[in-house]
Amino acid sequence: MKPELPETLLRLKELIRAQNLSESDYLDPVRLGAETALPVMTVANLLAGRSAPADTVNERVTARLKKLAQDHVDRTKRSTNQLAADIARKLGISENWARHICNGTKVPNIGILSGLVEYWKVDGEAFFTVSAEEALNRVLVVRLGQLERPESDPFRLLMEKHGLKAMDMRHSPLSSPDLERLIVGVIQSVLKEPKDQPEGQPKNQPEDQQP
Repeated sequence: MKPELPETLLRLKELIRAQNLSESDYLDPVRLGAETALPVMTVANLLAGRSAPADTVNERVTARLKKLAQDHVDRTKRSTNQLAADIARKLGISENWARHICNGTKVPNIGILSGLVEYWKVDGEAFFTVSAEEALNRVLVVRLGQLERPESDPFRLLMEKHGLKAMDMRHSPLSSPDLERLIVGVIQSVLKEPKDQPEGQPKNQPEDQQP
C-alpha cells in the first residue's frame, strides 16, 4: 500500500540523510512544481507540512494544464499561439479550443484529456485530477523507491559508474519529454559511433571497396 505524503516525506528525508545526499536534489519545490504541474508555493507548503488550498477537480485540471503550457512556453520561448496550434493539430481540435486549454479557461472532456495525457507524456488522467497532496506524493514515492532500492535504478547506477552521482538529471528543470529526448539523443549518438576497424583498413572506406 502506498504511504501517505507525511510518511513518504519522513522516510525520504531519513534516507537522504543516511546516504549523505543533498535534500535539494530530491525536494526542490521548483523542480517538483515542474514535475507535478503544481504551483511552487503549493509544493513548498506541502513539503513544510502545511495544507494545499481547497479546489475542485475541474480547477485542478485547468490549473495544471495552464502550468504545463506556461512552463513549456518559458522553456522553449515559443508563443502560446504556437503551442496551441501544435496541440490543435495533434489532437484534432480547433486552435481556439487549444488556446483555452493552454490558458486554463476551459475544462477538456475525457477524450481531449486523454489526448493531452499523451501530448504531455504524463502519468494518466490522474496527473490532472488527483489532489495536490496525492500529486506530490506520486512523484516522491518514485524517488523513495529509488533510494530504498538503488540496484533497481539503472540510470543512477550508470551515472555513478561514470562519476556523476551528484548529477541526477531526472531532477533537472527539463520537462519529462525534453529529458527523454536528451537521453534518446545520447543513446543514438553512441549507437552511431563507428566500430573499431581491423588494423590497416581505412575507417571511412566501404568494405566492398577494400582491396
